[in-house]
Amino acid sequence: MIYQSAFTAKNGSLIPIYSSGKPGCSKYNPEREAETQKQNLREADFFIFAGTGGGFLIQETAKAFPEARILAVEETEEDISFLKNNFPLIKKLSEQKNIIFAWEKTFSALLLENYLPAVHSNLEFYALPSWAQENPDAKNRIVSILQQTLDTIRKDFSVQAHFGKIWTKNILQNLTLCRQETEAEFPIEKKAVVCAAGPTLEKKITDLKKESSGNFVIATDTAYKILLRNNVKVDAVFSVDGQHVSINHFTKKTEQNPLFIFSLSGNHHIALKLSQANKKVIFTVSKNPLEQLVYCNGKDSFLPVDTASGTVTVAAADFARKAGFKNIEIYGADFSYPGGKAYAAGSYLDDIYQMNQKRNANIETSFSKLMYRTELFQNEEGNATTETLSFYRKELSKWAEKNGCTILKKDGVYRIKAPGKNEFSKGSLKPFNQKMLKDCIQEKAGRLTAEESGAEEFIYSLLPLISSMKLSDIKKGDVKKFDVYLKLALNFILRYTEKYE
Repeated sequence: MIYQSAFTAKNGSLIPIYSSGKPGCSKYNPEREAETQKQNLREADFFIFAGTGGGFLIQETAKAFPEARILAVEETEEDISFLKNNFPLIKKLSEQKNIIFAWEKTFSALLLENYLPAVHSNLEFYALPSWAQENPDAKNRIVSILQQTLDTIRKDFSVQAHFGKIWTKNILQNLTLCRQETEAEFPIEKKAVVCAAGPTLEKKITDLKKESSGNFVIATDTAYKILLRNNVKVDAVFSVDGQHVSINHFTKKTEQNPLFIFSLSGNHHIALKLSQANKKVIFTVSKNPLEQLVYCNGKDSFLPVDTASGTVTVAAADFARKAGFKNIEIYGADFSYPGGKAYAAGSYLDDIYQMNQKRNANIETSFSKLMYRTELFQNEEGNATTETLSFYRKELSKWAEKNGCTILKKDGVYRIKAPGKNEFSKGSLKPFNQKMLKDCIQEKAGRLTAEESGAEEFIYSLLPLISSMKLSDIKKGDVKKFDVYLKLALNFILRYTEKYE
């Protein structure tokens, strides 16, 4: 702990004394000192303070920017406890809804939870001078944590901004396909085989044909066309991609009739065409906040599947686990470029690149551009990989550990032992009641327009769409206040809800 005691300044205010004996604030008039320090702050709607001192600067900032959120960071939990127990002002500030106190180990998690680029346009960081001088190593660590966490937040915002409007439209349109009661029973006595589209999938094609009767084959969308071209029987196809390009995975004609499982935010055009062709289509809900809102209004209509990893392979494995399969194997999940190949032969990219070949730019040129679009490095197996692919590989391990699964990789195949517990609702998936959703949205919208409390979760469900709208304005140099985006998003949701009721 860097604090030693409390001291009464000349004007009667309590200030902290550091272990070195130096004061944390002015010993004469800490309030006036805080007013001066506030002049160094730019206008923002999210402030981070390294060091709390007597809380005077935080108090001045909260007065000047009453709608801003403030995150104050100390080195240890002990430091925060000392300040709250000995300084009434800090205790009072900690009870305010928009002021959060963190210590070094909780800083990143609290920043991830509270700093939302869709809501907060400007972030201001300020290290209290006396605290930074007393604690330079802690200040440097906090700055490093801040930079790393902001990088994570920027990436997440970029994804939400790019896909927010696509996800929202797909969700609201796909609800129109949840109109029939659908069986959701699975042959869990079999082995679930999840097929990703990595190059090593080619080595398992023969095994898939031989063992078809004992396997329940789940094709990720990217692997579906590859398996069809090799006459492998597919029992289920799992797709989470909402982009238009994912249509290319489903263009191969077949007499097979697998179960199609789409994320509710997945591509609506594909799900619609399959439904119109009398194919069996069911939907899962991911952690997308709007999907979660929908799920709360009709839990019996969807299968909740964890898609937080960002890769369809892990999502498909989670589907198999929650369906109750005890033995799960994953083929073609290379998370790298073994042999210098990006995909198994027969993927949708083969068709696209083949069709666009030129004399001086053939199919190999296109695949090379794909692999070298980001920096490559070698993994422990000696294969070229990327930061993103390496991240997905780690996410698979984290998913297995989190869900009580043992996982072993042998001969390019991930073998997973799962608890074998069916986490889906027994029996059939019920038709979704869209009127109930519309009523829910209108009720929550009424709270927003009346500025009543209790609508925070609803606001959160609109953030991906708001991120998309905000990014468009950032490019134009015309960023609006959050309230404006909130109304625009609300109108968008209501318009689509009424259109597809």
